[in-house]
Amino acid sequence: MVPLRALALRAGVRIHRQLGSPRVSQPRRFVWEGDANRLRALYVRTALGVSVRPPPDLHSSDAKHTVRVRLVRSALRHVVETCPQGLRLCVRMDSDGADGSGTCTSVGGPSDKSGVHINWPGKFDVDIATTGPGSVDVEEVDSHDIRVQTQEGQIHLVHVKGAEILLRSSSGSIRGEKAIIGSSTIQTDHQGDVEVDKLQGERLQVASGSGRVSIRSLYCGTANLSARAGDIRLGSIHGSVSIRSEGGNVSIGSVDGDVQVLCAAGNIAVHLSRPTSVNLTSSEGDVTIGFPESLGLDVRLSMSHLDLGVDVSLQDQSITSKDGKQHVTGRVNGGGVGLWAKAGGILRLHKQSWFQSLSTQH
Repeated sequence: MVPLRALALRAGVRIHRQLGSPRVSQPRRFVWEGDANRLRALYVRTALGVSVRPPPDLHSSDAKHTVRVRLVRSALRHVVETCPQGLRLCVRMDSDGADGSGTCTSVGGPSDKSGVHINWPGKFDVDIATTGPGSVDVEEVDSHDIRVQTQEGQIHLVHVKGAEILLRSSSGSIRGEKAIIGSSTIQTDHQGDVEVDKLQGERLQVASGSGRVSIRSLYCGTANLSARAGDIRLGSIHGSVSIRSEGGNVSIGSVDGDVQVLCAAGNIAVHLSRPTSVNLTSSEGDVTIGFPESLGLDVRLSMSHLDLGVDVSLQDQSITSKDGKQHVTGRVNGGGVGLWAKAGGILRLHKQSWFQSLSTQH
C-alpha cells in the first residue's frame, strides 16, 4: 500500500494531525487539510457514517477556505487521493476484514464519533454513497449536482440547493430541514420515511415503499409523488402535482394549481385554496373536499353516498344512479374550476376557510 503521507502530498493536501498508533486497537484520528480552490467535487464511498458541513469561516469575506477531512475509526485503512486532473477529492475507506464490511455509530454530533467528518465549501458537487448502516448528514451545500445514497443508513439534509439532486435509501429514512431546492429525485425502497420541510424544484419525484411521505410545503413545475403502503401528508402544494397511493391515506392542506390524486384503498382529504384543476379518486375509501366560500366549481362526482355541507348548494344539478353509485354533476357558486371526484365510500363537499384547513396539515 502506498504510504498515507505520499498519497496526501499527491492529492495536494497535508496530514494535519494523527492521534493514536496504528499498532493498537484504540480509535485513530486522521485529519487532512487542502486548498478548496484546487478541488471541484467531493466523492465518498464508505461503510461508515458521513457528515458534511460548511467550514466555520464559510461566510467570512476574507477567509481562505480549506477542505478539512477528519476520519475517526478503529482498525481501518484510510486513503485520501485525487481523481484525474486533481479536480475531485476522493475519500475511500475499507475495513480490515476480507468482506469489506464495517459498522458505524450515528454521525452528526461531536467530531470524536466514528465516521468521516468533512468541512466542505458548499459550492462544489457532492457524491456520497454508504453501505451497511452508514448514515449521511449534509448541511448548506449549493452546487450543480448533489447525490447521496445509503443502504440501511439515514439521510439528513439541512438547506441544500442544486440543479440536480438525487437522494436514495434502500431502507433508511430521508429528512430535509429548512429547504431542498432543485430538480429532485427522492426515494426510499422499504420502511424508510420521507420528511421534508420545504421542497422546491422544476421537476420533483418522490417515492416511498412502506414508509410515509410528509412535506410541509411543495413548489414545483411538475411533481410526482407515490407510496406503496404509507400515508402521504402534504401541507401546501403549488404547481402541477400528481399523487398515487396504493395502500395509505392522502391529505393536502392547501392546493394552489393542478392536483391529481389516485388512492387504491386509503382516504383522501383536500382543501382547495386556489386550484386550477382537481381530479381525485379513491377506489375504496372516502373523499373529503373543503373549499373557500368564494370559489366557484364545476363538479362531476361519483360515490356511494354524498355528504354536502349545509351551506353548499348545487346549481343545474343532475343526479343518476348506476352500479350502486350516485353520479352527480352541477355548479357551485356559479361554476368555475373543474372538480372531478370519485369515492368508493362517502364523498364530503363543504365550505372551509384556510384557517379551518390547518387541521388537515401537519
